[in-house]
Formats: sequence, structure tokens, C-alpha cells
Amino acid sequence: MAAESTFWKNNLQGAITLIDGTGTPVTLALATDRGDLKITGLGPANQNAPVVMTRRGKFGSLNRGERIFPQVTFTCFTGNVIGSSGVAPGTPWEFAGKKGAYAANVSTLGANREYTIDIKLTIEGTNWGDTADETITCEDCVVACEWNEAIDGNILAISAQCLGDIVLVNSQTVTLTEA
Repeated sequence: MAAESTFWKNNLQGAITLIDGTGTPVTLALATDRGDLKITGLGPANQNAPVVMTRRGKFGSLNRGERIFPQVTFTCFTGNVIGSSGVAPGTPWEFAGKKGAYAANVSTLGANREYTIDIKLTIEGTNWGDTADETITCEDCVVACEWNEAIDGNILAISAQCLGDIVLVNSQTVTLTEA
């Protein structure tokens, strides 16, 4: 068993990639993300809510219930909401919405299905003595966007509901999935 890295990471070591479901996936590596990706709703063992069962007010059993759908959020600076040409590389908003340069993208759920994407965070590790870079991939995400004008830079806020597995890889693979 490998030990935890002795080099603690921060947002300077991360990189976000958006991925569609095409046979050879279309990807967009984000160059302007703000390093604030957050995943909420991660279960320690699987993606089902714990159900505590009691009998007359006393603990009886622990079971698993309804599926938990983790949330993924992050922000990035934007020069434009849409690109000027409709040719890739386009903007994160175009990728998230299957518009413009990414109108031909395919859902990760399959062709002719509601549009979902994978969101992958890569955390640099090998440059810091780790045996591998770590990746966290949230599969089959339904995305919503919010755009904000601001004095310190226009921001695109992306929030997503993860419908699929969350796959963590760092020389080993751990998959959080529905029980």
C-alpha cells in the first residue's frame, strides 16, 4: 500500500478538463479556471444515502437507501461567452451547453440522450515526488452555467449534478458508485 503524498497540494497543481461522450472524446482543457473546483456529496463507500433504522427509538440497523447525486462546482474567467468562429477550441459555456464549436458533441450517456459530460480534475503529483498524478473524474454530469460581469474579471460559474460514477485514480483506482 502506498502512503499519502508528503507534498500537500493546492489549486496551483490542478487542471480541469471537460469531456464529451464521442467515441474518441472531444475535450476542452480549461486555461482560465480559478482553481476552486468543489465536489460535495461524496460518500465514503458508495453513492447511496445511509438509512438508520430504529425500533422504538433505539438503533437497530444501518442500511443504504436512495442514490446521492454529488454536486460539482467551479468557476473560470471568460473573455467571451461564445467564441467568434464556431470552431474548436470554443468556450467552456459552449462545451457545457453543446453549442457553437461543440454543437456536434455527444452525451456521455450515449447518442440521442440528454446531454451530459465528464468533468476531470488532474492534480499534479509526479513533479513533487509522487508515483503518479491523481485524477478525479465525475461521470455523466448535467451542467448549468451562470455568467457574472465583475470589475476583477468576468466569471463563468459551472455547477453540475453527477449522475454517474466518481473515479479516483492515483496508481490505484477507486470508484464511488451506486450500491
